[in-house]
Amino acid sequence: MYETGLGVAKDDGQAARLYGKAGELGEAGAINNLGVMYEQGRGVAKDPGAALSLYRKAASAGNVVALRNLGAAYMKGLGTPKDVKAAVNWYRKAAEAGDGEAMTVLGDLYSSGVGVPKDDVQAAVWYSKAAEAGDARGMRQLAIVYASGQGLPQNDVQAMIWCRKSAEAGDALAMTNLGAMYENGRGAARDEAEALYWYRKAAEAGEPRGMNNLGAMYAQGSGVQRDDAQALIWYRKAAEAGDSLAMVNLGFFYENGRGVPQDIARAMSWYRQAADSGEALGIRHVAFAYDNGAGLPQDETLALQWYLKAAELGDAASMTNLGVIYEYGRGLPADVSRALNWYRKAAEAGNPAGMYHLAVMYEIGRGVPKDDSQALSWYRKAADAGYPDAVEALKRINGR
Repeated sequence: MYETGLGVAKDDGQAARLYGKAGELGEAGAINNLGVMYEQGRGVAKDPGAALSLYRKAASAGNVVALRNLGAAYMKGLGTPKDVKAAVNWYRKAAEAGDGEAMTVLGDLYSSGVGVPKDDVQAAVWYSKAAEAGDARGMRQLAIVYASGQGLPQNDVQAMIWCRKSAEAGDALAMTNLGAMYENGRGAARDEAEALYWYRKAAEAGEPRGMNNLGAMYAQGSGVQRDDAQALIWYRKAAEAGDSLAMVNLGFFYENGRGVPQDIARAMSWYRQAADSGEALGIRHVAFAYDNGAGLPQDETLALQWYLKAAELGDAASMTNLGVIYEYGRGLPADVSRALNWYRKAAEAGNPAGMYHLAVMYEIGRGVPKDDSQALSWYRKAADAGYPDAVEALKRINGR
């Protein structure tokens, strides 16, 4: 009660004293809780060694949460040298004793290959056990497994079921994921109102990507009347909470004067922050600025470097831009072979401009043997994706 402030004034010192007294009477849960207070320095001086000792004592007395805490202690080197093998051992003991959170952590370890061989099937097994045990994060991870088809057969309906269970259990990231499933019509019919509802719940729970996605709904007028002021509010909250995509969106608003006076310097500041966070779209914006002298001094060499960074992170538009740079020799000698390679990567990644440029290469036999069939195929794909130049190319070809 003193630790949570339930019915009495919150007092960590008093809570620690009471946990100590209960621990002296052999109460394992109190011993574990006192360990947590020593680990966090709440009500007592921070002491990792004391925390580890108390976790061991509580675990020996049969406290399951202490088993998990020991796993975490060894994983991060709390009061002891880091020992991943020992961490896995303690997490497994906690999981086998029925601790849902430990089951989820074991799933994470198998998924990432940390301390155990990477094994998506074993990860799915432990996420399933965690979900059945009622762990909200385990439910969310099981939903991700079903959505991706890694470790279990891909199944959007099952992904939706477990994502909803996790969201309803209070997992804020699951709320965001559930909103995305409704927005994109995965596992259920597309429903903008439901997407908006779950994004709002996630945002109000402080989840940064939920804040960003709620801002995007206002920016697009999806499921709600378009409102740039509200979009700006949520983009800013998300960006300040560290969401890199929100940084890009905020930069876009400043660049285009949406909801705020146009301010290219602020736009570039947000794009740069997004880029520094590893956001491919932010990196592409920085590259574009260098490429065109828009907000930054024009510098073709730096543009190339930044486009390469974005492309290596999977940004298809940057791949197309690299193709253009290499094809026409902007800032470096022309290299048709490299241009073709980047156009192909962009096209296969679904970028309409990349599809169009690849089609042109096949039509004129540039860097590749002339192939009208391949040209027509890529023009059609680009046109189906709404690329205007491809539509005109098809009209030209059909009018021959």
